[in-house]
Amino acid sequence: MKLLVVEDEKHTAEAYKIALEHNKHEVTLASTGEDALEKCQKETDATYHSPFDLIILDYKLPKMDGLEVARRILEKNPDQTIVFASAFVKELLTEDIKNITTNGERIEILSKPFDISTLLNKIENHQISQELSEFRIKINPEIIENNIEALKEILTKLKTVESKYLK
Repeated sequence: MKLLVVEDEKHTAEAYKIALEHNKHEVTLASTGEDALEKCQKETDATYHSPFDLIILDYKLPKMDGLEVARRILEKNPDQTIVFASAFVKELLTEDIKNITTNGERIEILSKPFDISTLLNKIENHQISQELSEFRIKINPEIIENNIEALKEILTKLKTVESKYLK
């Protein structure tokens, strides 16, 4: 997956990058909200679809907080999925998210501190959700999280059927 990580703590950003690239993801780093918006704008194609499958966004950033960054990204691309990785109180952030979008299912929150495996699982769940949507299958994220291995097996079978009979 192609990921944008927006994190002002250099060591945290590098740790994310190393772990994510080790798991075969393509990672772009941004250290400020302005930098993130510039990278989204620069990379956005003529159809206004983000090139990033997922944006991992810290809430507390210099000059412009993550909520404002998310609001601006969603204005241009309402289908963008964003995962807030934040030590900010989850309940308050959840309320703020409701104020910037009616499409709240596109924004998730990971409360810091968390293990890198938690982040990797969140990304894997999103990737499975994206792959299922290619077959016009929508599944609640909690169901994906609780049935990850079974869904991977189903995806493998669907891809086999697709390559054998539909191409």
